[in-house]
Amino acid sequence: MFKKLTPQNLRRLQRKAARFHARIHIRTGHYHLILPQYCTLSFHSFTALWIFVENLRPH
Repeated sequence: MFKKLTPQNLRRLQRKAARFHARIHIRTGHYHLILPQYCTLSFHSFTALWIFVENLRPH
């Protein structure tokens, strides 16, 4: 599964991340998921970030 970084896909992912009060920060070639308590996870592809957020489950 490959997810292209498009404005629509980014909005979808941001909505999913917002369920966990998380933010997404993107720099050229680096994708960061910023979780509560300032934990930051780094990804080297948008697809990897997408899959990770898709598999998060609320407690």
